[in-house]
Amino acid sequence: MADFTDSLVKNIGAHSSSPVMTSVNMGQLGEKLLQARNSTLASLSQALSKKPNATVNDTAMQLPASEKATSQLELNVVEARNLTIADARKADTYCIVHYEGNTTSTLDKIEDGILPSSPLVLESQINSGAFKAFEIMMSASSPKWMHRVNFDVTSGSQEIAVFVYDRGNKLPNGEDRFLGMSSIVPKLVNKKTVELIFPLHGRPDDDQEVTGDVRVQVTFNDAKKANLKPEDFRIVRMIGQGSVGKVYEVIKRDSGRTYAMKVLSKRLLLAENQVDAAFNERNVLVQSLSNPFIAKLKYSFQTTNHLFLVMEYFPGGELFDFLERERCLSEKRCQFFAAEIVCAFDNIHSRHIVYRNLKPESILLDAHGHIALTDFGLCKQLKNKMDSIQDVPQAITQEYLSPEMVMQKPYGMASDWWALGVLMYELLTGSPPFHSTEEGELFRQILEAPVKFPAGGCITEEAKDFICQLLERDPSKRLGSNGGVARVKAHAFFKDLNWSVVYKKQMQLPFVPEVEEQLREEAIAAAAAIHIPMTKTETETAKASAMPVADQTKFKGFSYMREDSTAVKGEHRLGINPEDEDPEVDFWFRQ
Repeated sequence: MADFTDSLVKNIGAHSSSPVMTSVNMGQLGEKLLQARNSTLASLSQALSKKPNATVNDTAMQLPASEKATSQLELNVVEARNLTIADARKADTYCIVHYEGNTTSTLDKIEDGILPSSPLVLESQINSGAFKAFEIMMSASSPKWMHRVNFDVTSGSQEIAVFVYDRGNKLPNGEDRFLGMSSIVPKLVNKKTVELIFPLHGRPDDDQEVTGDVRVQVTFNDAKKANLKPEDFRIVRMIGQGSVGKVYEVIKRDSGRTYAMKVLSKRLLLAENQVDAAFNERNVLVQSLSNPFIAKLKYSFQTTNHLFLVMEYFPGGELFDFLERERCLSEKRCQFFAAEIVCAFDNIHSRHIVYRNLKPESILLDAHGHIALTDFGLCKQLKNKMDSIQDVPQAITQEYLSPEMVMQKPYGMASDWWALGVLMYELLTGSPPFHSTEEGELFRQILEAPVKFPAGGCITEEAKDFICQLLERDPSKRLGSNGGVARVKAHAFFKDLNWSVVYKKQMQLPFVPEVEEQLREEAIAAAAAIHIPMTKTETETAKASAMPVADQTKFKGFSYMREDSTAVKGEHRLGINPEDEDPEVDFWFRQ
Protein backbone atom coordinates (compact mmCIF):
# COMPACT_ATOMS: atom_id res chain seq x y z
CA MET A 1 0.00 0.00 0.00
CA ALA A 2 2.90 2.30 0.76
CA ASP A 3 4.19 1.92 -2.79
CA PHE A 4 0.75 2.71 -4.21
CA THR A 5 0.30 5.81 -2.04
CA ASP A 6 3.84 7.05 -2.68
CA SER A 7 3.34 6.65 -6.41
CA LEU A 8 0.01 8.48 -6.21
CA VAL A 9 1.70 11.37 -4.41
CA LYS A 10 4.39 11.35 -7.09
CA ASN A 11 1.72 11.50 -9.79
CA ILE A 12 0.10 14.52 -8.16
CA GLY A 13 3.33 16.34 -7.48
CA ALA A 14 5.33 15.53 -10.57
CA HIS A 15 2.84 14.95 -13.36
CA SER A 16 0.36 17.79 -12.96
CA SER A 17 1.23 20.90 -14.92
CA SER A 18 -0.80 22.94 -12.41
CA PRO A 19 -2.41 22.23 -9.01
CA VAL A 20 -5.27 19.73 -9.11
CA MET A 21 -7.46 22.24 -7.24
CA THR A 22 -6.34 25.77 -6.59
CA SER A 23 -8.01 25.75 -3.15
CA VAL A 24 -6.02 22.74 -1.95
CA ASN A 25 -2.55 23.04 -0.55
CA MET A 26 -0.54 20.28 -2.26
CA GLY A 27 1.70 19.80 0.75
CA GLN A 28 -1.26 19.26 3.06
CA LEU A 29 -2.80 16.87 0.54
CA GLY A 30 0.42 14.88 0.45
CA GLU A 31 0.42 14.59 4.25
CA LYS A 32 -3.19 13.43 4.28
CA LEU A 33 -2.45 10.77 1.65
CA LEU A 34 0.58 9.51 3.53
CA GLN A 35 -1.40 9.36 6.78
CA ALA A 36 -4.05 7.32 4.98
CA ARG A 37 -1.83 4.24 5.00
CA ASN A 38 -3.32 2.97 8.24
CA SER A 39 -6.87 4.17 7.67
CA THR A 40 -9.95 2.73 6.02
CA LEU A 41 -8.74 4.47 2.89
CA ALA A 42 -5.59 2.36 3.01
CA SER A 43 -7.59 -0.85 3.23
CA LEU A 44 -9.71 0.15 0.27
CA SER A 45 -6.71 1.13 -1.83
CA GLN A 46 -4.94 -2.08 -0.85
CA ALA A 47 -7.89 -4.08 -2.13
CA LEU A 48 -7.62 -2.25 -5.41
CA SER A 49 -3.91 -2.88 -5.84
CA LYS A 50 -3.82 -6.48 -4.62
CA LYS A 51 -3.25 -9.00 -7.40
CA PRO A 52 -5.72 -11.91 -7.32
CA ASN A 53 -4.51 -15.47 -6.93
CA ALA A 54 -5.74 -16.32 -10.41
CA THR A 55 -3.17 -14.07 -12.03
CA VAL A 56 -1.26 -15.85 -14.79
CA ASN A 57 2.44 -15.06 -14.94
CA ASP A 58 3.56 -17.80 -17.34
CA THR A 59 3.65 -16.04 -20.71
CA ALA A 60 4.70 -19.20 -22.52
CA MET A 61 1.49 -21.16 -21.97
CA GLN A 62 -0.68 -22.01 -24.95
CA LEU A 63 -4.25 -22.82 -25.96
CA PRO A 64 -5.57 -26.32 -25.37
CA ALA A 65 -4.83 -28.71 -28.24
CA SER A 66 -8.58 -29.36 -28.60
CA GLU A 67 -9.28 -25.73 -29.53
CA LYS A 68 -11.79 -25.45 -32.40
CA ALA A 69 -12.71 -22.63 -34.72
CA THR A 70 -16.08 -21.91 -33.12
CA SER A 71 -14.81 -21.42 -29.55
CA GLN A 72 -15.14 -18.03 -27.91
CA LEU A 73 -13.09 -15.86 -25.61
CA GLU A 74 -14.98 -13.51 -23.29
CA LEU A 75 -12.95 -10.54 -22.12
CA ASN A 76 -13.79 -8.06 -19.41
CA VAL A 77 -11.38 -5.12 -19.38
CA VAL A 78 -11.91 -4.23 -15.73
CA GLU A 79 -9.59 -1.37 -14.87
CA ALA A 80 -6.16 0.19 -14.96
CA ARG A 81 -4.20 1.07 -11.83
CA ASN A 82 -1.53 3.60 -10.97
CA LEU A 83 -1.18 5.18 -14.42
CA THR A 84 1.13 8.15 -14.91
CA ILE A 85 -1.20 11.04 -15.74
CA ALA A 86 -0.07 14.45 -17.01
CA ASP A 87 -3.08 16.39 -15.68
CA ALA A 88 -5.74 14.57 -13.69
CA ARG A 89 -8.43 17.16 -14.44
CA LYS A 90 -8.17 16.57 -18.20
CA ALA A 91 -7.62 12.81 -18.16
CA ASP A 92 -9.77 10.68 -20.46
CA THR A 93 -8.08 7.30 -20.58
CA TYR A 94 -9.00 4.30 -22.67
CA CYS A 95 -7.63 0.84 -23.38
CA ILE A 96 -7.30 -1.00 -26.69
CA VAL A 97 -7.18 -4.81 -26.59
CA HIS A 98 -5.96 -6.88 -29.52
CA TYR A 99 -6.32 -10.64 -29.92
CA GLU A 100 -5.91 -12.75 -33.06
CA GLY A 101 -6.96 -10.05 -35.50
CA ASN A 102 -9.80 -8.85 -33.25
CA THR A 103 -9.59 -5.41 -31.70
CA THR A 104 -11.78 -3.70 -29.14
CA SER A 105 -11.56 -0.40 -27.30
CA THR A 106 -13.10 0.70 -24.02
CA LEU A 107 -14.40 3.65 -26.04
CA ASP A 108 -16.60 1.25 -28.02
CA LYS A 109 -20.29 1.26 -27.25
CA ILE A 110 -21.13 -1.06 -24.33
CA GLU A 111 -23.83 -3.40 -25.57
CA ASP A 112 -24.77 -5.17 -22.34
CA GLY A 113 -25.61 -2.05 -20.36
CA ILE A 114 -22.77 -2.36 -17.87
CA LEU A 115 -21.37 1.04 -17.07
CA PRO A 116 -18.01 1.93 -15.54
CA SER A 117 -18.09 2.23 -11.77
CA SER A 118 -18.56 5.62 -10.16
CA PRO A 119 -15.71 7.40 -8.33
CA LEU A 120 -14.81 6.07 -4.92
CA VAL A 121 -16.74 7.47 -1.97
CA LEU A 122 -14.59 7.55 1.13
CA GLU A 123 -15.01 8.50 4.80
CA SER A 124 -16.92 11.73 5.27
CA GLN A 125 -14.48 12.97 7.90
CA ILE A 126 -11.73 13.36 5.29
CA ASN A 127 -11.18 17.01 4.51
CA SER A 128 -13.57 17.78 1.62
CA GLY A 129 -10.99 19.69 -0.42
CA ALA A 130 -8.37 17.00 -0.07
CA PHE A 131 -10.96 14.32 -0.76
CA LYS A 132 -12.02 16.06 -3.97
CA ALA A 133 -8.44 16.23 -5.22
CA PHE A 134 -7.80 12.62 -4.26
CA GLU A 135 -11.03 11.52 -5.95
CA ILE A 136 -9.97 13.23 -9.17
CA MET A 137 -6.51 11.70 -9.04
CA MET A 138 -7.84 8.22 -8.27
CA SER A 139 -10.36 8.40 -11.10
CA ALA A 140 -7.65 9.54 -13.52
CA SER A 141 -4.81 7.19 -12.55
CA SER A 142 -7.00 4.15 -11.82
CA PRO A 143 -9.92 4.26 -14.27
CA LYS A 144 -12.67 1.63 -14.07
CA TRP A 145 -13.87 0.43 -17.49
CA MET A 146 -15.79 -2.87 -17.07
CA HIS A 147 -15.74 -3.25 -20.85
CA ARG A 148 -16.98 -6.68 -21.99
CA VAL A 149 -16.55 -8.22 -25.43
CA ASN A 150 -16.55 -11.66 -27.08
CA PHE A 151 -13.84 -12.81 -29.49
CA ASP A 152 -14.10 -15.80 -31.82
CA VAL A 153 -11.10 -18.04 -31.13
CA THR A 154 -9.83 -19.80 -34.22
CA SER A 155 -6.14 -20.52 -33.59
CA GLY A 156 -3.78 -21.12 -30.71
CA SER A 157 -0.59 -19.62 -29.31
CA GLN A 158 -1.97 -16.09 -29.55
CA GLU A 159 -1.17 -13.26 -27.19
CA ILE A 160 -3.57 -10.74 -25.72
CA ALA A 161 -2.08 -7.27 -26.17
CA VAL A 162 -3.27 -4.14 -24.37
CA PHE A 163 -2.48 -0.49 -25.15
CA VAL A 164 -3.48 2.42 -22.91
CA TYR A 165 -3.91 6.02 -24.10
CA ASP A 166 -5.11 9.34 -22.70
CA ARG A 167 -7.12 11.44 -25.15
CA GLY A 168 -7.69 14.18 -22.60
CA ASN A 169 -3.99 15.07 -22.26
CA LYS A 170 -3.01 15.13 -25.90
CA LEU A 171 0.54 15.56 -27.14
CA PRO A 172 1.58 18.88 -28.73
CA ASN A 173 1.02 17.36 -32.19
CA GLY A 174 -2.59 16.51 -31.31
CA GLU A 175 -2.10 12.76 -30.87
CA ASP A 176 -3.51 10.86 -27.91
CA ARG A 177 -0.91 10.41 -25.16
CA PHE A 178 0.52 6.89 -24.93
CA LEU A 179 0.46 5.54 -21.35
CA GLY A 180 1.78 2.01 -21.77
CA MET A 181 1.43 -1.41 -23.35
CA SER A 182 1.74 -5.07 -22.41
CA SER A 183 0.98 -8.58 -23.68
CA ILE A 184 0.39 -12.05 -22.26
CA VAL A 185 -0.24 -15.49 -23.77
CA PRO A 186 -2.71 -16.86 -21.23
CA LYS A 187 -3.47 -20.42 -20.21
CA LEU A 188 -7.08 -20.96 -21.20
CA VAL A 189 -9.20 -23.39 -19.20
CA ASN A 190 -12.62 -24.28 -20.58
CA LYS A 191 -15.52 -22.57 -18.77
CA LYS A 192 -13.11 -20.96 -16.29
CA THR A 193 -12.52 -17.25 -15.73
CA VAL A 194 -8.87 -16.30 -15.44
CA GLU A 195 -7.72 -12.96 -14.08
CA LEU A 196 -4.76 -11.42 -15.90
CA ILE A 197 -2.60 -8.54 -14.71
CA PHE A 198 -0.78 -6.74 -17.53
CA PRO A 199 2.21 -4.75 -16.17
CA LEU A 200 2.58 -1.78 -18.47
CA HIS A 201 5.83 -0.77 -20.14
CA GLY A 202 6.87 1.73 -22.78
CA ARG A 203 7.53 1.24 -26.46
CA PRO A 204 10.82 -0.47 -27.31
CA ASP A 205 12.17 2.67 -28.99
CA ASP A 206 10.95 5.13 -26.35
CA ASP A 207 12.29 6.06 -22.90
CA GLN A 208 8.95 7.46 -21.70
CA GLU A 209 8.21 6.87 -18.02
CA VAL A 210 5.43 4.29 -17.70
CA THR A 211 3.76 3.02 -14.54
CA GLY A 212 0.78 0.89 -13.61
CA ASP A 213 -1.01 -2.17 -14.90
CA VAL A 214 -4.29 -3.27 -16.50
CA ARG A 215 -6.62 -5.91 -15.05
CA VAL A 216 -8.50 -8.14 -17.50
CA GLN A 217 -10.77 -11.12 -16.85
CA VAL A 218 -10.80 -13.84 -19.53
CA THR A 219 -13.27 -16.70 -19.91
CA PHE A 220 -12.67 -19.42 -22.48
CA ASN A 221 -15.70 -21.30 -23.83
CA ASP A 222 -14.79 -24.33 -25.91
CA ALA A 223 -17.30 -25.52 -28.46
CA LYS A 224 -17.65 -28.39 -30.86
CA LYS A 225 -16.76 -27.60 -34.42
CA ALA A 226 -19.79 -27.21 -36.65
CA ASN A 227 -20.15 -26.46 -40.33
CA LEU A 228 -20.99 -22.82 -40.87
CA LYS A 229 -23.91 -21.67 -42.98
CA PRO A 230 -25.22 -18.25 -44.05
CA GLU A 231 -27.84 -18.25 -41.29
CA ASP A 232 -25.01 -18.09 -38.70
CA PHE A 233 -24.43 -14.47 -39.76
CA ARG A 234 -26.57 -11.35 -39.81
CA ILE A 235 -26.13 -8.87 -42.66
CA VAL A 236 -25.44 -5.27 -41.62
CA ARG A 237 -24.82 -3.65 -45.00
CA MET A 238 -23.16 -4.18 -48.36
CA ILE A 239 -19.70 -2.57 -48.43
CA GLY A 240 -18.43 -3.66 -51.85
CA GLN A 241 -19.38 -5.23 -55.16
CA GLY A 242 -17.41 -6.89 -57.94
CA SER A 243 -18.06 -8.74 -61.17
CA VAL A 244 -18.67 -12.11 -59.51
CA GLY A 245 -19.79 -11.25 -56.01
CA LYS A 246 -20.48 -8.83 -53.20
CA VAL A 247 -18.90 -7.98 -49.85
CA TYR A 248 -21.03 -7.49 -46.75
CA GLU A 249 -20.42 -6.30 -43.24
CA VAL A 250 -21.91 -9.09 -41.12
CA ILE A 251 -22.30 -10.02 -37.47
CA LYS A 252 -21.71 -13.58 -36.31
CA ARG A 253 -24.81 -14.40 -34.30
CA ASP A 254 -23.27 -16.50 -31.51
CA SER A 255 -20.38 -14.16 -30.65
CA GLY A 256 -21.64 -10.79 -31.87
CA ARG A 257 -18.31 -10.19 -33.64
CA THR A 258 -18.25 -8.14 -36.84
CA TYR A 259 -16.66 -9.56 -40.00
CA ALA A 260 -16.42 -8.83 -43.70
CA MET A 261 -18.05 -11.58 -45.77
CA LYS A 262 -17.31 -11.98 -49.46
CA VAL A 263 -20.10 -13.86 -51.24
CA LEU A 264 -19.14 -15.25 -54.66
CA SER A 265 -21.58 -16.68 -57.19
CA LYS A 266 -20.45 -20.11 -58.41
CA ARG A 267 -22.29 -19.62 -61.69
CA LEU A 268 -20.53 -16.31 -62.37
CA LEU A 269 -17.16 -17.76 -61.35
CA LEU A 270 -17.64 -20.52 -63.91
CA ALA A 271 -18.92 -18.13 -66.58
CA GLU A 272 -16.02 -15.71 -66.05
CA ASN A 273 -13.44 -18.51 -65.68
CA GLN A 274 -12.59 -17.19 -62.20
CA VAL A 275 -12.70 -20.41 -60.16
CA ASP A 276 -8.90 -20.54 -59.89
CA ALA A 277 -8.85 -16.91 -58.75
CA ALA A 278 -11.26 -17.70 -55.91
CA PHE A 279 -9.09 -20.60 -54.77
CA ASN A 280 -5.93 -18.49 -55.14
CA GLU A 281 -7.33 -15.87 -52.79
CA ARG A 282 -8.44 -18.42 -50.24
CA ASN A 283 -5.13 -20.31 -50.34
CA VAL A 284 -2.99 -17.18 -49.95
CA LEU A 285 -5.09 -16.02 -47.00
CA VAL A 286 -4.71 -19.43 -45.37
CA GLN A 287 -0.93 -19.33 -45.83
CA SER A 288 -0.57 -15.77 -44.52
CA LEU A 289 -2.39 -16.17 -41.20
CA SER A 290 0.52 -14.92 -39.11
CA ASN A 291 1.15 -11.67 -40.97
CA PRO A 292 -0.44 -8.64 -39.25
CA PHE A 293 -0.70 -6.67 -42.50
CA ILE A 294 -2.73 -9.15 -44.53
CA ALA A 295 -6.48 -9.44 -43.99
CA LYS A 296 -7.05 -12.61 -42.00
CA LEU A 297 -9.37 -15.32 -43.24
CA LYS A 298 -11.52 -16.61 -40.40
CA TYR A 299 -13.67 -19.10 -42.29
CA SER A 300 -14.58 -20.17 -45.80
CA PHE A 301 -17.59 -22.31 -46.63
CA GLN A 302 -19.99 -22.93 -49.47
CA THR A 303 -23.58 -23.63 -50.32
CA THR A 304 -25.05 -25.05 -53.49
CA ASN A 305 -24.73 -21.77 -55.38
CA HIS A 306 -22.20 -19.63 -53.53
CA LEU A 307 -18.76 -19.44 -51.95
CA PHE A 308 -18.27 -17.51 -48.70
CA LEU A 309 -15.04 -15.94 -47.43
CA VAL A 310 -15.35 -14.59 -43.88
CA MET A 311 -12.52 -12.19 -43.02
CA GLU A 312 -11.71 -9.68 -40.32
CA TYR A 313 -13.57 -6.40 -40.68
CA PHE A 314 -11.74 -3.09 -41.15
CA PRO A 315 -13.88 -0.13 -40.01
CA GLY A 316 -11.40 2.41 -41.43
CA GLY A 317 -12.45 1.43 -44.95
CA GLU A 318 -10.28 1.56 -48.06
CA LEU A 319 -7.15 3.66 -48.37
CA PHE A 320 -8.76 4.91 -51.59
CA ASP A 321 -11.56 6.62 -49.64
CA PHE A 322 -9.06 8.05 -47.17
CA LEU A 323 -6.99 9.47 -50.04
CA GLU A 324 -10.12 10.91 -51.67
CA ARG A 325 -10.81 12.91 -48.50
CA GLU A 326 -7.22 14.00 -47.87
CA ARG A 327 -6.21 14.51 -51.54
CA CYS A 328 -2.56 13.84 -50.67
CA LEU A 329 -0.77 12.65 -47.55
CA SER A 330 2.14 13.86 -45.48
CA GLU A 331 5.47 12.12 -45.90
CA LYS A 332 5.20 10.76 -42.36
CA ARG A 333 1.92 9.05 -43.19
CA CYS A 334 3.34 7.70 -46.44
CA GLN A 335 6.34 6.29 -44.60
CA PHE A 336 3.97 4.61 -42.16
CA PHE A 337 1.89 3.02 -44.94
CA ALA A 338 4.95 2.03 -46.98
CA ALA A 339 6.62 0.34 -44.00
CA GLU A 340 3.59 -1.84 -43.31
CA ILE A 341 3.19 -2.71 -47.01
CA VAL A 342 6.86 -3.73 -47.12
CA CYS A 343 6.21 -6.08 -44.17
CA ALA A 344 3.28 -7.60 -46.06
CA PHE A 345 5.35 -8.01 -49.24
CA ASP A 346 8.12 -9.63 -47.20
CA ASN A 347 5.65 -12.32 -46.16
CA ILE A 348 3.95 -13.05 -49.48
CA HIS A 349 7.16 -12.82 -51.54
CA SER A 350 8.87 -15.28 -49.19
CA ARG A 351 6.16 -17.72 -50.32
CA HIS A 352 6.93 -16.91 -53.99
CA ILE A 353 3.57 -15.17 -54.44
CA VAL A 354 3.18 -12.18 -56.76
CA TYR A 355 0.39 -9.92 -55.48
CA ARG A 356 -0.37 -8.05 -58.75
CA ASN A 357 -3.13 -5.96 -57.17
CA LEU A 358 -1.51 -3.17 -55.15
CA LYS A 359 -3.64 -0.02 -55.35
CA PRO A 360 -5.50 2.20 -52.83
CA GLU A 361 -8.70 0.18 -53.28
CA SER A 362 -6.95 -3.03 -52.16
CA ILE A 363 -5.58 -1.60 -48.92
CA LEU A 364 -7.83 -1.54 -45.87
CA LEU A 365 -7.46 0.49 -42.67
CA ASP A 366 -8.34 -0.75 -39.22
CA ALA A 367 -9.85 1.47 -36.54
CA HIS A 368 -6.39 2.67 -35.50
CA GLY A 369 -4.89 3.37 -38.92
CA HIS A 370 -2.90 0.18 -39.60
CA ILE A 371 -3.14 -1.29 -43.09
CA ALA A 372 -3.98 -4.73 -44.41
CA LEU A 373 -3.74 -6.00 -47.97
CA THR A 374 -6.88 -7.64 -49.30
CA ASP A 375 -8.37 -8.95 -52.55
CA PHE A 376 -5.87 -11.67 -53.51
CA GLY A 377 -7.87 -12.91 -56.48
CA LEU A 378 -5.20 -11.72 -58.94
CA CYS A 379 -2.21 -13.17 -57.10
CA LYS A 380 -0.02 -15.84 -58.65
CA GLN A 381 2.11 -18.46 -56.92
CA LEU A 382 5.50 -19.11 -58.52
CA LYS A 383 7.46 -22.35 -58.34
CA ASN A 384 10.49 -20.47 -56.99
CA LYS A 385 11.77 -16.90 -56.72
CA MET A 386 13.39 -17.12 -60.17
CA ASP A 387 10.17 -18.25 -61.84
CA SER A 388 8.19 -15.81 -64.00
CA ILE A 389 4.67 -15.16 -65.29
CA GLN A 390 3.61 -14.70 -68.90
CA ASP A 391 -0.04 -13.61 -68.79
CA VAL A 392 -1.28 -10.20 -67.63
CA PRO A 393 -4.87 -10.28 -66.27
CA GLN A 394 -7.11 -7.58 -67.71
CA ALA A 395 -8.39 -6.80 -64.21
CA ILE A 396 -5.05 -5.30 -63.12
CA THR A 397 -5.34 -1.52 -62.81
CA GLN A 398 -3.49 -0.13 -65.84
CA GLU A 399 -1.84 2.80 -64.04
CA TYR A 400 -0.07 0.24 -61.83
CA LEU A 401 1.26 -1.99 -64.63
CA SER A 402 5.04 -2.35 -64.68
CA PRO A 403 6.99 -1.79 -67.94
CA GLU A 404 7.63 -5.53 -68.34
CA MET A 405 3.88 -6.14 -68.05
CA VAL A 406 3.12 -3.49 -70.66
CA MET A 407 5.64 -5.08 -73.05
CA GLN A 408 4.13 -8.51 -72.26
CA LYS A 409 7.50 -9.85 -71.18
CA PRO A 410 7.95 -12.46 -68.42
CA TYR A 411 7.68 -10.80 -65.02
CA GLY A 412 7.83 -11.71 -61.35
CA MET A 413 7.83 -10.20 -57.88
CA ALA A 414 9.66 -7.07 -59.10
CA SER A 415 6.34 -5.92 -60.58
CA ASP A 416 4.96 -5.56 -57.04
CA TRP A 417 7.79 -3.18 -56.10
CA TRP A 418 7.03 -1.08 -59.18
CA ALA A 419 3.41 -0.87 -58.00
CA LEU A 420 4.62 0.31 -54.57
CA GLY A 421 6.49 3.15 -56.29
CA VAL A 422 3.32 4.15 -58.15
CA LEU A 423 1.32 4.02 -54.92
CA MET A 424 3.82 6.13 -52.99
CA TYR A 425 3.82 8.76 -55.71
CA GLU A 426 0.02 8.84 -55.71
CA LEU A 427 -0.17 9.13 -51.91
CA LEU A 428 2.31 12.03 -51.84
CA THR A 429 0.93 13.98 -54.81
CA GLY A 430 -2.70 12.89 -55.18
CA SER A 431 -2.33 11.29 -58.63
CA PRO A 432 -0.28 8.45 -60.15
CA PRO A 433 2.99 9.30 -61.93
CA PHE A 434 1.65 8.07 -65.29
CA HIS A 435 -1.96 8.66 -66.27
CA SER A 436 -3.97 9.20 -69.43
CA THR A 437 -7.48 8.45 -70.65
CA GLU A 438 -5.98 6.78 -73.73
CA GLU A 439 -4.40 3.37 -73.22
CA GLY A 440 -1.68 3.91 -75.83
CA GLU A 441 -0.52 7.17 -74.27
CA LEU A 442 -0.60 5.67 -70.78
CA PHE A 443 1.56 2.75 -71.88
CA ARG A 444 3.99 5.14 -73.62
CA GLN A 445 4.40 7.10 -70.38
CA ILE A 446 5.00 3.93 -68.37
CA LEU A 447 7.74 2.89 -70.82
CA GLU A 448 9.37 6.24 -71.53
CA ALA A 449 8.19 9.25 -69.51
CA PRO A 450 10.48 10.56 -66.75
CA VAL A 451 9.18 10.70 -63.19
CA LYS A 452 8.43 14.35 -62.39
CA PHE A 453 7.67 15.64 -58.90
CA PRO A 454 5.60 18.76 -58.11
CA ALA A 455 7.57 21.94 -57.58
CA GLY A 456 7.76 23.45 -54.13
CA GLY A 457 10.15 21.22 -52.23
CA CYS A 458 7.47 19.54 -50.11
CA ILE A 459 8.84 16.08 -50.95
CA THR A 460 12.23 15.23 -49.46
CA GLU A 461 15.12 13.94 -51.53
CA GLU A 462 14.96 10.64 -49.64
CA ALA A 463 11.33 10.14 -50.67
CA LYS A 464 12.07 11.06 -54.29
CA ASP A 465 14.99 8.64 -54.44
CA PHE A 466 12.91 5.88 -52.86
CA ILE A 467 10.17 6.30 -55.48
CA CYS A 468 12.61 6.58 -58.38
CA GLN A 469 14.43 3.40 -57.36
CA LEU A 470 11.10 1.58 -57.19
CA LEU A 471 10.15 2.98 -60.60
CA GLU A 472 13.33 1.68 -62.21
CA ARG A 473 12.26 0.33 -65.60
CA ASP A 474 14.82 -2.46 -65.60
CA PRO A 475 13.31 -5.02 -63.18
CA SER A 476 16.73 -6.54 -62.44
CA LYS A 477 17.93 -3.16 -61.10
CA ARG A 478 14.69 -2.20 -59.35
CA LEU A 479 14.72 -1.66 -55.59
CA GLY A 480 13.32 -4.80 -53.99
CA SER A 481 14.42 -7.00 -56.86
CA ASN A 482 18.08 -6.17 -56.52
CA GLY A 483 18.98 -6.95 -52.89
CA GLY A 484 15.54 -8.10 -51.85
CA VAL A 485 13.37 -6.68 -49.10
CA ALA A 486 16.42 -6.08 -46.88
CA ARG A 487 17.63 -3.38 -49.27
CA VAL A 488 14.19 -1.78 -49.28
CA LYS A 489 14.18 -1.60 -45.49
CA ALA A 490 17.69 -0.14 -45.50
CA HIS A 491 16.76 2.79 -47.76
CA ALA A 492 17.21 6.29 -46.32
CA PHE A 493 13.46 6.89 -46.60
CA PHE A 494 13.07 4.54 -43.63
CA LYS A 495 15.97 5.91 -41.61
CA ASP A 496 15.62 5.60 -37.82
CA LEU A 497 12.72 3.17 -38.30
CA ASN A 498 12.66 0.16 -35.97
CA TRP A 499 11.29 -2.64 -38.15
CA SER A 500 10.58 -4.87 -35.17
CA VAL A 501 8.33 -2.13 -33.78
CA VAL A 502 6.63 -1.78 -37.18
CA TYR A 503 5.90 -5.49 -37.44
CA LYS A 504 4.42 -5.58 -33.94
CA LYS A 505 2.16 -2.60 -34.74
CA GLN A 506 3.81 -0.54 -32.01
CA MET A 507 4.62 2.52 -34.12
CA GLN A 508 3.22 5.86 -33.00
CA LEU A 509 0.35 6.28 -35.45
CA PRO A 510 0.46 9.55 -37.41
CA PHE A 511 -3.36 9.66 -37.58
CA VAL A 512 -6.56 7.79 -36.78
CA PRO A 513 -8.95 7.15 -39.70
CA GLU A 514 -12.50 8.39 -39.60
CA VAL A 515 -15.02 5.66 -38.94
CA GLU A 516 -18.58 6.27 -40.11
CA GLU A 517 -19.97 5.25 -36.72
CA GLN A 518 -23.38 6.85 -37.16
CA LEU A 519 -23.90 5.15 -40.53
CA ARG A 520 -22.80 1.82 -39.07
CA GLU A 521 -25.09 2.10 -36.02
CA GLU A 522 -28.06 2.84 -38.26
CA ALA A 523 -27.20 -0.16 -40.43
CA ILE A 524 -26.90 -2.44 -37.41
CA ALA A 525 -30.27 -1.24 -36.12
CA ALA A 526 -31.83 -2.02 -39.49
CA ALA A 527 -30.09 -5.38 -39.73
CA ALA A 528 -32.54 -6.97 -37.32
CA ALA A 529 -35.24 -6.63 -39.99
CA ILE A 530 -33.23 -8.43 -42.67
CA HIS A 531 -34.75 -11.78 -43.48
CA ILE A 532 -33.75 -14.25 -46.15
CA PRO A 533 -37.00 -16.05 -47.08
CA MET A 534 -36.92 -19.80 -47.48
CA THR A 535 -40.47 -20.64 -48.55
CA LYS A 536 -41.31 -23.99 -50.05
CA THR A 537 -41.81 -22.50 -53.51
CA GLU A 538 -38.45 -20.72 -53.43
CA THR A 539 -36.65 -23.82 -52.21
CA GLU A 540 -38.21 -26.00 -54.90
CA THR A 541 -37.33 -23.44 -57.56
CA ALA A 542 -33.73 -23.25 -56.40
CA LYS A 543 -33.35 -27.02 -56.26
CA ALA A 544 -34.78 -27.33 -59.75
CA SER A 545 -32.05 -25.00 -61.04
CA ALA A 546 -29.25 -26.54 -58.99
CA MET A 547 -25.80 -26.68 -60.57
CA PRO A 548 -24.70 -29.92 -62.24
CA VAL A 549 -22.60 -32.27 -60.12
CA ALA A 550 -19.70 -31.91 -62.55
CA ASP A 551 -19.61 -28.17 -61.88
CA GLN A 552 -19.89 -28.64 -58.11
CA THR A 553 -16.77 -30.84 -58.07
CA LYS A 554 -14.73 -27.83 -59.22
CA PHE A 555 -15.31 -26.27 -55.79
CA LYS A 556 -14.14 -29.27 -53.75
CA GLY A 557 -11.91 -28.34 -50.83
CA PHE A 558 -12.94 -24.69 -50.58
CA SER A 559 -14.35 -24.93 -47.04
CA TYR A 560 -11.96 -23.95 -44.26
CA MET A 561 -11.88 -23.04 -40.58
CA ARG A 562 -8.83 -21.67 -38.84
CA GLU A 563 -7.42 -24.25 -36.47
CA ASP A 564 -4.81 -24.29 -33.74
CA SER A 565 -1.40 -23.91 -35.38
CA THR A 566 -0.46 -27.47 -34.40
CA ALA A 567 -3.73 -29.08 -35.50
CA VAL A 568 -3.77 -31.52 -38.39
CA LYS A 569 -7.06 -32.49 -40.01
CA GLY A 570 -7.21 -35.36 -42.47
CA GLU A 571 -4.14 -35.45 -44.67
CA HIS A 572 -3.85 -31.71 -45.28
CA ARG A 573 -1.27 -29.85 -43.21
CA LEU A 574 -3.38 -26.67 -43.24
CA GLY A 575 -6.36 -28.39 -41.63
CA ILE A 576 -8.59 -27.87 -44.67
CA ASN A 577 -11.84 -29.78 -44.78
CA PRO A 578 -11.78 -31.76 -48.05
CA GLU A 579 -15.53 -32.39 -47.97
CA ASP A 580 -18.06 -29.97 -49.41
CA GLU A 581 -20.87 -28.76 -47.22
CA ASP A 582 -24.36 -29.30 -48.53
CA PRO A 583 -26.79 -27.20 -46.47
CA GLU A 584 -30.08 -25.92 -47.77
CA VAL A 585 -30.07 -23.75 -50.85
CA ASP A 586 -29.54 -20.13 -49.89
CA PHE A 587 -30.95 -16.95 -51.36
CA TRP A 588 -28.22 -14.53 -50.30
CA PHE A 589 -27.21 -13.66 -53.78
CA ARG A 590 -29.77 -13.07 -56.51
CA GLN A 591 -29.00 -12.25 -60.11
